[in-house]
Amino acid sequence: MKGQKRESNKGKVKILFLGVGSPLSQRYYNVSIVINDFILLDAPPGVDKKIMEYGLQLANIDYVFITHFHGDHILGLPQFLLNMRMIERNKSLYVIGPEGIEGIVKSLLKLTFKGEEEDIIEKSKTVFISVSKEIEQKKIANLTFEAYKLSHGREVDYGYLIYQNDKKIGYTGDTGPCENLEMLIEKSNIIILDMTFEKTTKSHLGIDYAKIKSNKYKDKLFFGIHRGKEIDNITLEDIKGVIFPSDGDIYEF
Repeated sequence: MKGQKRESNKGKVKILFLGVGSPLSQRYYNVSIVINDFILLDAPPGVDKKIMEYGLQLANIDYVFITHFHGDHILGLPQFLLNMRMIERNKSLYVIGPEGIEGIVKSLLKLTFKGEEEDIIEKSKTVFISVSKEIEQKKIANLTFEAYKLSHGREVDYGYLIYQNDKKIGYTGDTGPCENLEMLIEKSNIIILDMTFEKTTKSHLGIDYAKIKSNKYKDKLFFGIHRGKEIDNITLEDIKGVIFPSDGDIYEF
């Protein structure tokens, strides 16, 4: 179901695409996604305001998954955590990302809200969870997920497989083709896929890759996101098994 803003029914999965663009897109907000109102995938600048713009409560976000440390995926965290501090949470906020996530976030807080960084982390009840293996499964509180080390040039990037109800949702972040990506796709029911260009490169996927995979895995549903400037003005019609969402679109399964 698309474009409606309502609470998910028990047993369903709700995916809200806050943004579907790359940092160079002049048409779309940077990639950020909310699953079932409490899981945030990546945190570009202004993500706190985007969440509230679509009628969600910041206080409901319990997990933030960071795929890698490029600015369009993490620079929204300082202000997001600042707002979380003001809510007076009574439960933990888990920030999950590649090894070094805690140091990176503390450095960003020191640059943006110097002298308040420790207070922000304490009062927002932020707990940092790092992933470092090629593939690893974790259960944090009530959420089970798997982390897959992918291929994004010299930048360490992790894709995630998130278990929600009877669905397994794969999210690639930014990546080129690699063996772990194939494994992530194979295990997923729904795949939110990097689709920066028309043609795949070593560090980003393209529309050509999505077509091949959707043809191979006819029982899976692919979403093409992180769309770059190169394809901003191309009319992207959904192809069999692949959906090209816009900012603000909601899908329920």
